[in-house]
Amino acid sequence: MMRAFEIPQQTPGNWTRSAVDVLAALIIYLSTLYFAPHAIFVVGAALLVLNHGVKLQQRDLLLGVFIVGALLNVFFHSGGTLLSGSISSMGTPLIALTVMAGRNLSKRFLFTIVLLTIVEIAFGLFEFSTGQIAINSAQAAVASRDMISTSDLLYGRSVLGLSANSSEFAEKIFIAVLILYGFTVGKRLKLVLMALLFAGLYITFNRTAIIATVLYFLVIFFMWAIKSPRRMPLAAVVGLAALGVCAVYLQPIIDQFTRGTGSVTYSELARLYYGQAALEDLMASPLTGNGSLNWTVLDPFGGTLQHAHNSLLMLLVKHGLLLGTVFIVFILLGTNRRYIIPLGVMLLFSITQYFFFWNMSLADLLLHHFTRFGREANAFKRRETGMAMPWRRGRHDLPNLPRPTIRSPR
Repeated sequence: MMRAFEIPQQTPGNWTRSAVDVLAALIIYLSTLYFAPHAIFVVGAALLVLNHGVKLQQRDLLLGVFIVGALLNVFFHSGGTLLSGSISSMGTPLIALTVMAGRNLSKRFLFTIVLLTIVEIAFGLFEFSTGQIAINSAQAAVASRDMISTSDLLYGRSVLGLSANSSEFAEKIFIAVLILYGFTVGKRLKLVLMALLFAGLYITFNRTAIIATVLYFLVIFFMWAIKSPRRMPLAAVVGLAALGVCAVYLQPIIDQFTRGTGSVTYSELARLYYGQAALEDLMASPLTGNGSLNWTVLDPFGGTLQHAHNSLLMLLVKHGLLLGTVFIVFILLGTNRRYIIPLGVMLLFSITQYFFFWNMSLADLLLHHFTRFGREANAFKRRETGMAMPWRRGRHDLPNLPRPTIRSPR
């Protein structure tokens, strides 16, 4: 089957470098668990950069403009001091560390993330089988949920694994799906691991993650089918079979996705409210946003502070149209056509959840790994860094050209 993307094979390094990559993966994944401080993400990212070095590109000038502009934005909006800014705002300069770390994700690092996700899914399966939503009551309290769930709906029984909430758990599973599909490992191993990841999506029942994953594989299947006319009959049979299954189980599917209401749920209405509030604040100060400070709104029903549940909207409402556009252009300049499909589903995921643009997150690492293409700062040397450069085709992009005919002299 045609791959949506392929993670370049890393050149074999020494055991020390490999061990550091695994250690960095452990630390970064640990930062996503409910009992660990998120700040240790910086340690893992720094290990990646120290282990592989800094790879500068010409577009990094835009990143510098964004970071300096964001700090000035905080300075002028907080009364001439950076100290009054929130911790989230002060993390903006560390996005440079996340970008550099994202350019240094080795195959060993990525596969370790997949395996750690599988381990957390094992905890989630235990919770789901026992009727619990968490490992202990302290974790359930962090998520503001009851330890035991008797709901008939999968959403009500969504487990936390070892995360602070089921949404964060589902995000890591979605990331692991994108990573695993790009690996060239044994088919049986990949099928087993992918089946476990799908089981994780089931027990977390995050609708955004499920829909994004389904669309991801639908696009891949469509591209595989149109590549050869001989595949069209098989594709038609598989498509009709899938439609038949959906038709038979249509009502249960609707009940689960609408949480038993059969219509729009509170979750969708709340997201519309958050988005409208964010747009109103953005329109009040479109150029600079709220001063690169963290943005939240009070949920009128739950009484808790919520973000906009939209990555692009959060970027713009925090930093304004000027700096937001600079950062978006920085991302676009590093985009390569091999990663259009995974980037597309990540963008889809980010429309209804605050997925990337956290500055320091696993999703941001993968985003900057998929957009790591760009001209190096030293344009005269143009050294390859294990990836396909825009001015030169990579080995994965080369077409199958006919061999030149060698003619004997007459």
